Amino acid sequence: MCKKHFRNLVRRSYSRLSKLGKYVSRAKFDSFLSEQIGQVQGTILHLGCGPKSYQAWTPAREVLVDIHLYPLLNACVDAHQLPFTNNSFDGVLIEEMLEHCQTPYQVIDEVRRVLKPDMR
Repeated sequence: MCKKHFRNLVRRSYSRLSKLGKYVSRAKFDSFLSEQIGQVQGTILHLGCGPKSYQAWTPAREVLVDIHLYPLLNACVDAHQLPFTNNSFDGVLIEEMLEHCQTPYQVIDEVRRVLKPDMR
C-alpha cells in the first residue's frame, strides 16, 4: 500500500473512531443529564440551548435562551446580561457554551443572580 492510500485509510479510520467516541461519551452525558434535570421542579433556564430542548426529560418548565435565533427559543439574548429577575430559576443548564463567552465569569455571576438562593 502506498503512503497516500495509507494516510487516507488512517484519516478515515480516525474520523470513524472519533465519531464513535463522541457518540459513546454523549450517551453517558445524556444519561447523567436526564437523571439530574429530571429531579428539578419549577423552572430551568437553558443557556446556549441551540436548537435543542430537554423538556421531555424534566417536569420543570424549560426556558430556552441563546444568542442566535432558533425556532423554539423563549428569548434571544446575550448570557452576559440576562433579562430575568433575581432569584427566578430553580436550575440552570449550561451545555458547551461558556467556552464561547467573552467573559465567562460574568455569565456565571448572572447565573448566580437568577438562581434561587437555595439552588446556588
